[in-house]
Amino acid sequence: MKHTLYSTLLSQSLVILGTILVRSKAMGKIAIFILFIVSSLSLFGQKLEKFKIIGIVVDSVSGKPIEHATISIKTKTGFVALGIVNNEGRFIFGELADGSYQLEFSAYGYNSKIINSIVVSVSEKSKDVGTILLSAKVIDLNEVKVEGANFRQYIDKDVFIIDQNKFTNGSRSTDVLKRINGLSVTPGGDVKVLGKSDPKILVNGRSYDLSYIKSLPASSIKSIEVISIALPKYDAEGYSSVINIITMKNLIDGYNGDVYARIGTRDIFGTGVSARVKSGKVSLDAYYDYSSYLYLGDYNLITTFKDNIIDKQIGKRTNDFSSHALTTNFLFNLDTLNTINFSVGVNRSKINRQSTTDYITTSTVLPSTINSTSGNAYDNYRLIAEYKHVLSKKKLDHSLTTTGYYKKNNESLEQVIDQITSSINNNNINNIYSDEFIAQVDYNLPVDSKKNFDAGVKFIRRKSLSTYAYLVDENDKNGIGPGGGLAGEVDYLQKIEAAYASYNANLGFMSFLLGGRLESTRLNTQGTSTSIDQNFLNFFPSIALSKSWKQFGRLKLNYSRNIARPGVGYINPFVDTRDPNNILVGNANLRPEFGNAIELTHSKRFRNMFILTSLRYNTEVDLIQSYVYPSQDILITQYQNIGSKTAYTVGTSISYDFTEKFSMSLSTFMNKVNNYDRLLEVSTSGYTYSLDGTLNLNLGKGYNLDASVMYASPKLTPQGTIYGVNVIEASVNKTFDKNFSINVIASDITNSLGLTRKNTTTSSGIYQISETRFNNRAFKISAFYSFGKDFRVKRLSRKVNNNDLKELGKQ
Repeated sequence: MKHTLYSTLLSQSLVILGTILVRSKAMGKIAIFILFIVSSLSLFGQKLEKFKIIGIVVDSVSGKPIEHATISIKTKTGFVALGIVNNEGRFIFGELADGSYQLEFSAYGYNSKIINSIVVSVSEKSKDVGTILLSAKVIDLNEVKVEGANFRQYIDKDVFIIDQNKFTNGSRSTDVLKRINGLSVTPGGDVKVLGKSDPKILVNGRSYDLSYIKSLPASSIKSIEVISIALPKYDAEGYSSVINIITMKNLIDGYNGDVYARIGTRDIFGTGVSARVKSGKVSLDAYYDYSSYLYLGDYNLITTFKDNIIDKQIGKRTNDFSSHALTTNFLFNLDTLNTINFSVGVNRSKINRQSTTDYITTSTVLPSTINSTSGNAYDNYRLIAEYKHVLSKKKLDHSLTTTGYYKKNNESLEQVIDQITSSINNNNINNIYSDEFIAQVDYNLPVDSKKNFDAGVKFIRRKSLSTYAYLVDENDKNGIGPGGGLAGEVDYLQKIEAAYASYNANLGFMSFLLGGRLESTRLNTQGTSTSIDQNFLNFFPSIALSKSWKQFGRLKLNYSRNIARPGVGYINPFVDTRDPNNILVGNANLRPEFGNAIELTHSKRFRNMFILTSLRYNTEVDLIQSYVYPSQDILITQYQNIGSKTAYTVGTSISYDFTEKFSMSLSTFMNKVNNYDRLLEVSTSGYTYSLDGTLNLNLGKGYNLDASVMYASPKLTPQGTIYGVNVIEASVNKTFDKNFSINVIASDITNSLGLTRKNTTTSSGIYQISETRFNNRAFKISAFYSFGKDFRVKRLSRKVNNNDLKELGKQ
């Protein structure tokens, strides 16, 4: 009897394990192997006069097997076992005692089916329930009816369920984001949203450094949430959209991870390791990455003042970057109602810039050649603590989440200006010490399956101290001396207190979201010669309306308002003299920027294709713009709140799966932009364009081909243009087995002249044009090795915790 019980428990544990692995899809072969073990255990159980239930699950229309369908088996006393079908749609339950059972069959995109009163007895060695037909359905997901198994739509966000079969061993989060409709990723890893400014990127609702986000393995990502409206829950801090990466949760004890290394012509060297462990109620994941980059380029600059050339420069630039990043996350499940998360991160990086400039034509008294060297060092430390308490364990749980966030950053900058043909050298030093503290309490209440209420409070404190010294020659000490140098400091403080609430509901004929965020902001600047105190009270509404049709798709209209507060980089009075003819100085009198946006989107999901179309109108006022003016034959650039902007945007994103092994996506948008500079009383108007495309082809035998193209026209500003982007990239991945793969990437292989960055500026009779040409052609080879077991089977009781079943259903 004891032997039978152990066999039963082991069999059921392996079924649960198989369920998780099949739903991750990348582990399908392991799951089939587990099903084989389950079958063997079942046959072994026959000697103890136990029996099994077998059958097959197929589509009611096509008759094809439904992979990854889930079967639960119950008795009147409760849950007995949970299993999944194999790739042929077949299932088997063994080691069952005689009695009456209920079987429930479910699969994403299909109506569930329940078979009651399956009566079996010891006289039967097996019970064949035959072919189970499941009919496809259109799923009501609390917002919109959507067809398909990898995409869900809500009033406030679009959720893309990640298909692990589309990603090879070694794929990272950026590879996943490239495949999401409406998103694009630059070769440097920056994420763009269709026709919008840079998004805020979160992981499980929390802020992390970009290096950590880039290092996340694709295999650890469960879904991507694209939040296209500025929700009150998130900061109104200038973000028109939010991307939230949801990682998978290990339900069963185990460990896994990978190590990787890369070398290249521009991405010189990199290595890292990631690991995930779960034991009992504790889960841990850790990521470490080292990266080193090198950029080489030529540049030229021509400046005219009242139609006369006053400055012409030709030079060479070298940028050398290296970083170490470590992030560790802890998850403690105290019980079914209480969860604690801790995250600790450290990031240390250095940037060295060197340039040699020949001054060909100049009206200033400068030597013909100047060497400039500058170095930035960054030390970044981050701590996140989160406590979540579920207030009830009903069908719809309402919860209270408390989050604390602390980040400390030390930045040091030293510039050395070596005037080769004279004995005068400049040495500029700037140290910035900043920290950020955030406390937030959020309450979520699902009123019912179609209504949800969310409310909370948030406190933010950001403090920065900048000390600077401008040493004119070797006689200066600490910026004060015979050379006439300058020294000082500035203390910058931001205090933000906010309360927010939102309510969304599905009324059947349409859905809506109403929300708002009330913020009190204090900006205080104290410096050597500065004392400024600003106070603001602002309200940021969020409104969304949505209507869905089975044949037409979904139509959504939303409005939101946001704010962008000046950072220390803008208000820092440090004098940047890397180019003695073009000096940059901060401005402590800057005010926040404000924006309003109205967006109309239409989305339609077909069987193998998804189309998203967007129309957007946005206005921005008090924009922080650079203002250039002459001072004794030298150009001074300073920031001012002098800009305003209106933009009309139309964009389309299409993804199409030609076959299971061949897919593509294409995104394009066009902006009609009107800019106005109220200080100079000048305006610019024009169109900007963008095109992003990706292609993925599984060549078989472990080979996978990815290709991408990105084009963005120059951006328009009130005073000129900022360079665009034109890059083509291709990669080939070879997977030798489930643990080892090699990836080769070639970037910008068709552009023999390099990547040209061209900027133009017009201000107060000054016209300036600068061009920097980087050798952007690059090759990189990476190797990845996965280690450890995916899960370790643990003893499972006859009853499974309801949370586990919920989580299994979400995988």
